[in-house]
Amino acid sequence: MEVNLFVKKIKKVRDRQRIKKLAGKILLAGMLMLALLMIGLSVWALRITSSNKNLEQKISLTKNKILELQDVESKQLYLVSKLSSFANLLKLQKRHQAVAETIFNMIPDGTTLQGFEVNEKGTIDLSGSVIDWSKLFELLRRIKEPAAGQLGVAQAQVNRISFGKTGTINFDINIVLSGASQ
Repeated sequence: MEVNLFVKKIKKVRDRQRIKKLAGKILLAGMLMLALLMIGLSVWALRITSSNKNLEQKISLTKNKILELQDVESKQLYLVSKLSSFANLLKLQKRHQAVAETIFNMIPDGTTLQGFEVNEKGTIDLSGSVIDWSKLFELLRRIKEPAAGQLGVAQAQVNRISFGKTGTINFDINIVLSGASQ
C-alpha cells in the first residue's frame, strides 16, 4: 500500500488557489465598483461644471443688461428729483398765493399799501394808510375775523398808527397767519 502524501499537499495548494481566485474575484469586483463610482463622480462633476458655466453666462448677461440700464436709472433718478423739486415748488407757490389772497382780502377798499413784506419767520409786515377811522376799524376787524376759506390769523400786532399830512391814517401791523408755514 502506498501512501500518497501529495493528496494533502495538493488539497492545501488547491485551497490556497481557490482563496487566491476568490480574493482576485473580490478584488476585481471591488476595482470594478470603484471604476463605476469614479465614472459616476466624473459624470456628476461634468454636469456641475456645465451648470456653473450656464450660470456664469446668465450672470454675465444680467450684468450687461444692468449696465445698459444704468443710463436709464440715472435719468430716472434725475427726473424723480426734478419732479420732487417741482412738487415742492408748486406747494410753495400755492402757500404764497394763499398768503397773498388772505392779506389782500383783509384790506378794505380805500386802503393804500406802502409795504408788504414777509420775513424768514413767516411774519408779515403790512404797512399803509387808510382814508378814515372806519376803514382802519374794518381792516382790524378783517384781521381778527378772516373771510371763510382764507388762512386764519395766529397772531396780529399793531406796531404803529399815525396821522399823515393829507389827513390819512398810517398803520404798521405785523401778522402771523396760521397754516402759512405748512
